[in-house]
Amino acid sequence: MAGKIDSLQYSGNSEAEKDKITFLFSLFLTLARNFIDIEEIAMTAETNQATTGADAIDEAIASGIDFDGSPIPSAKLELYTKVMALEANRQRSGVSNTMRSRIVRIGAKHIPQGELDQLLVGAGFAPLKEKEIAFFYGGK
Repeated sequence: MAGKIDSLQYSGNSEAEKDKITFLFSLFLTLARNFIDIEEIAMTAETNQATTGADAIDEAIASGIDFDGSPIPSAKLELYTKVMALEANRQRSGVSNTMRSRIVRIGAKHIPQGELDQLLVGAGFAPLKEKEIAFFYGGK
């Protein structure tokens, strides 16, 4: 808010009028404070929506704007585009292999090693390999 309003001055009003004015003023302040809270909540929700979810990074890259609002340097965008083009042209070995790789890469960030290993086997995938354990869990 541009200015802070938290007091009210009366001049020549009856007690009943003062009570009405006080009530209306209190109501106004409550509504104004709630409106500000709602705006803050909405802004927080917009920020969270913009920085969470599977597509958040891709959307930021496509717009050329980082989550903090700063522009992504063109050299970084060019290199990213070049490498992603190479990846887009790479022959795929199979959906199941790619699914497992993604599960391991992302799951290792969120799931303890033993649990992820059990989940992989339970779903019919190969268990974690020694090199995956060393890479994803070695420093933990």
